[in-house]
Amino acid sequence: SAEAAGQPDDEPQLYLIAPDGGEAERAAHVATGVADFRWCPDGRSLVFVSWVWPQLKGTRAQAAQMKAWKDRKETAYATSEAQYRHWDHNLPQGREAHLHLLTLPRGTGTKAQVRDLFEGSGRALRRTDPGAVDFDISPDGRRIVFAFDPAHEKKQDGRYALAELELKSGRFTVIAQDAGWDFAAPRYSPEGDRIAFTASHQAVKHTMPAQLAVWEREGPSNGHWEVVSAEWDHEVQAPLLWEEDGQAVLFTAEQRARQHLWRFDLQSRRAEVAVEGGWVGAFDKAAGTLVTLADTATHPPRL
Repeated sequence: SAEAAGQPDDEPQLYLIAPDGGEAERAAHVATGVADFRWCPDGRSLVFVSWVWPQLKGTRAQAAQMKAWKDRKETAYATSEAQYRHWDHNLPQGREAHLHLLTLPRGTGTKAQVRDLFEGSGRALRRTDPGAVDFDISPDGRRIVFAFDPAHEKKQDGRYALAELELKSGRFTVIAQDAGWDFAAPRYSPEGDRIAFTASHQAVKHTMPAQLAVWEREGPSNGHWEVVSAEWDHEVQAPLLWEEDGQAVLFTAEQRARQHLWRFDLQSRRAEVAVEGGWVGAFDKAAGTLVTLADTATHPPRL
């Protein structure tokens, strides 16, 4: 349908389709493309990642710059940034990964609205394959928590902090930051008063494993965080997922060359295997139903 309308998708776009099938429809045309996304609790909006030029304002300016970039004649990569390449690909030159809010149309004749939530803030997600694991939306839809590098010069071994963004006011609040620790993968509890995340004590050694930590709100703009899996000798893998009662957190972790799905009880601070691997590569749980994607030496990945 995009091709028929004369607007081919040069960059990945976000499409919507009914669960029982039908034609997929493009939610909006984002010139800089859509990297990853999460639904907001209201089901009428989404938050997505897009690489943009941080000095520009507005979607029109981004689209014009994207066209100029694609029409350029030179192919050299010239940069003074410390981190400009990740594994097998160059990072988008001069661009940063920003969170955007996509508000879907509320009726016929209206268009979807797209807003760069980080515009002019100096905030950005990590430069190495940013995605939905790097941010979360509170259950009431009012806040977004995300991991960011507070250092002026972004490097591969940057130690990330956590910040919250109030969608209505646009106010940013750093909620967890420690020069000795690297934080990642924040996830709101079902009540929204706590945030689970991974924490690695980089000041001890750069190979320190990621542990499970929990931040708890203590008022409108402050709180405290604590590593809760310090006595457990396994590395916690993102993503994290709270149990619906808020008493435990699900995640994957390796043990003896296998990767299981674990349930970490916050009160007893003990971990138990919820699903044995093989290798549990992905999982999700909703309405009491747990789904895993796992493989073993005897079968390829299966649900």
